[in-house]
Amino acid sequence: MPLRSQLESQPETLSDFDLAAEQKFWEGTELGVQGHRGSAIYLLGYAAEMWLKRACFRFDGASLLDRVQPRLVPARIWLARRGVAINHESYHSLTFWMTYLRERRAAARKKLANALDGELVHRVRRLYAVWWVEMRYRPDQASLHDLHRAYDETSWLRRHAAVL
Repeated sequence: MPLRSQLESQPETLSDFDLAAEQKFWEGTELGVQGHRGSAIYLLGYAAEMWLKRACFRFDGASLLDRVQPRLVPARIWLARRGVAINHESYHSLTFWMTYLRERRAAARKKLANALDGELVHRVRRLYAVWWVEMRYRPDQASLHDLHRAYDETSWLRRHAAVL
């Protein structure tokens, strides 16, 4: 069976996100070491996106075997009903998922500790400034500084994903 058919036949689960995020993180890190800055940032950003989504869905009660796709639209609707207008960027926006997580936690009266919440906001905003899903359609313009920022912020998310 061709790879695409094989992948399409298996719906994404949160467990898949765990495995894929780790793979993308290490592949992005390796590309960065090799000097492929834009490609490295691209993969690091995808890892960060998966860790944020995982944190959101786990907070909402999803198990590791639950499918991801059916949870995307309800997240957008939930935020919209709360009056939060934020672009989900085809469900790839880091700020969308950070905002959703923070709003869900606030609604459940389980906010993150102030220091952790502040770091989350700071780190995601910094990563958002250098990663964009649409960068795949653009020639590489990333600087070494951009790569370091993407690596630092994604590494922080990786270390803190379980407590978010």
